[in-house]
Amino acid sequence: MKKTILSIVLAASFIIPSFAEINIETIRDSLNPEKIVLKGKSDYYGRLASIKVYDKENNEKMYYLDTSKTNLNGNFEFSFNIPKGKTGIGQIVIGDETKNIEISVDEEDKEAPVIKVEGIKDNMTVKKKYIGFKIEVKDNKDKNIEAVVKVNGKGINKNDNGNYNAELSRGENKIEIIAEDKAGNKTKLTYEIKYKKDKDKDEDKDNDKDIDEDKKKNRNDNDEDKATVEAYMSGVEENIGFKDIVGYEWAEEAINKMCEKGIIKGRSKEIFDPESSITRAEFATLITRILNVEDNHDYTIAFNDVPHDKWYYESVRMICAAKLMKGKSKEFFNPEEKITRQEMAVVVANILHKQGYKALDIAEVEFKDKDKIAPWAIKAVVTSQQRGIIKGINGEFKPNEPLNRAQAAIIIYRLYEILN
Repeated sequence: MKKTILSIVLAASFIIPSFAEINIETIRDSLNPEKIVLKGKSDYYGRLASIKVYDKENNEKMYYLDTSKTNLNGNFEFSFNIPKGKTGIGQIVIGDETKNIEISVDEEDKEAPVIKVEGIKDNMTVKKKYIGFKIEVKDNKDKNIEAVVKVNGKGINKNDNGNYNAELSRGENKIEIIAEDKAGNKTKLTYEIKYKKDKDKDEDKDNDKDIDEDKKKNRNDNDEDKATVEAYMSGVEENIGFKDIVGYEWAEEAINKMCEKGIIKGRSKEIFDPESSITRAEFATLITRILNVEDNHDYTIAFNDVPHDKWYYESVRMICAAKLMKGKSKEFFNPEEKITRQEMAVVVANILHKQGYKALDIAEVEFKDKDKIAPWAIKAVVTSQQRGIIKGINGEFKPNEPLNRAQAAIIIYRLYEILN
C-alpha cells in the first residue's frame, strides 16, 4: 500500500467561522489506487456538511457529490476517487460557510532514472588493477537517488570524493550500476571490462598453446606475482594502482612517478591517502630521498622531540645538517606537526638556492593572498613560484594551510624534474 500526501488550495468565502484543520491524503492499493480521503474539522458541531467535486477542465464531469454531518467535535470525512493525472475542484459547505477546494492527483510515474557514467566504457581493456569512475543519476521526480554499484557481484561504495574505485580481477570483469526511483522504475547498466597486464599474452594466442606451454605460463605467472609482493614489501611499487586518487588527476602522474622511484610511498598497496596532511618529519624524509643527501656523521642534533629511536631521526638529522630545514626552536623540531605551505616553500627555496636559483623580483608575487605570507617566507615563495614549483590554488597561495600528500607529491616531482 502506498500513501501520498496531496496538496489542497482553500479559499474562504466567509471569514467566520473557520476550519481548524484540514488534511488530505490518497491511499492507493491494488483494489483502488485512486482513492481520496478528505478529512477536516469545523467550528460547527452536528451540522450538515455537503461536498461537490468536479473535473477542473470539464465542469460537467462530476467526480463526487455527497452530504454528511460533522460529529460532536466538528470532525467530518469524505471519501471519493479522482483519476490519475486529473485535478478536481469544488466546494465544501457547512452551515453558512463555504470552502473552495482543489485537489490534484499526479500521473503515475513510469519514467525510469537516467544514469550517466564517466571514466569507463563497455568492452574496454585496461592495464591497471584499479579503475575509477563517476556516476550521476537523474530522475524526473525523485532527487538524490543513490546508485547501487557491483563489481563482479560485490557491492562497492563511494569514496570520499563521491566517486567510485573498482578493484578488477585479471581477465574479464563485470561492473553493474543500478538506479531505482520510489515508484519502482529501475535502470541497469552493465560494463564488461578486461584487465590485462602488459606482460599478459594475447588471449587468442593462448588458445593455440598446448598443455606444456600452459603449465609454463602458469609457473611464470606465479613467479611474477611473487616478485610483485616482494617489490611491495621492500617499498617499491611495481604496479601503481591506488584506489583513492580518483578526483586527483592533477596529481596522479606525480604520485605514480615518485612511487615508481621509491621516493614517496602509499599508506598501503591500494591506498595513497592524498587528502591527509603531511608532517614536518615526513617532508624531511621525502627531501632526503629526492636529493640523496650525503650523511654527515659528525653532525648531531639536540632536539628534545627527536629521539634516536624514532624512524625519522636520521632524516631530520641529515636535512638539518644540509641546512635545508630548521627546528621550530633550538630545543624542538616538532616532527609530528603538519608542515604548512609556506614552510614547504622555504625548504624548496633552500634547495633551489643551493642549485644557484634565486628570486628574480619580490614585487612579482602574483598570489591574491600575498599579504598573508609571513615576511620570513616571502622570498622563498617568490623563488618557488618563479621556478614553477608552486602554482597556488585558484589564484591564492594559502600559506598557512597544511600541505597534503597529493600536493607534496607534485612539489617533490617538480623538484625532481628540475634537479635531474
